[in-house]
Amino acid sequence: MLPDKAKTAPVSGINQMFKVKQSGYQVETRVPNNIDIQSIAKTLLYKLPVDEFTNEILNSPLEFGGGEMLFEEACEQWSKAYAADKKIPPVIGSYCGACQFKSNKDISRSGFHECWKQANNWTDQDFENGTVLDLWNSQKKKKFIENKRFKLTDLKKSDILKDDADEEAGVNGLSRSQRQVLQLGQIPADYDFGNFYFDKNLVRGCK
Repeated sequence: MLPDKAKTAPVSGINQMFKVKQSGYQVETRVPNNIDIQSIAKTLLYKLPVDEFTNEILNSPLEFGGGEMLFEEACEQWSKAYAADKKIPPVIGSYCGACQFKSNKDISRSGFHECWKQANNWTDQDFENGTVLDLWNSQKKKKFIENKRFKLTDLKKSDILKDDADEEAGVNGLSRSQRQVLQLGQIPADYDFGNFYFDKNLVRGCK
């Protein structure tokens, strides 16, 4: 049932009549005694068939990090794990970069760090120098992770730059791959000013 926006409410100010009260996880909706909620529902609600969409959900693979299953199969497997208080082993990937449960302030409360520690047998110290997910604007993260190269320290300059010609910055500054190499701690000697990158020629050319 959906609101029918083409209809006019028979009672003025109906949007303000439904008081919602929450107590813990319980939610209660209160309606004034003089309001016939059933009649109003028939007037303002529209029955919309959604069989097409529910069939698509039930019969199409449900994609998630690490694989895919049919909706019914996923519900059964995950509900059993939840009921048994059993943790499902994490399958990490490049999609972890968009994890909503990541906290760099308190690693002990970060779901992202918990998954990566369990999957890789890591400790908190393994995150100190960054992971390949931190590599700026990289399209190779999936490949690196599939090859078990999880840390920035697992990468070499040759993994990013195509050839030696890419090492020098152009007239417009650093390219994407050159910027990524800096994250590996490999700053060219002519641009290294105390462990930070500085392009003197580019700055001098700015007007």
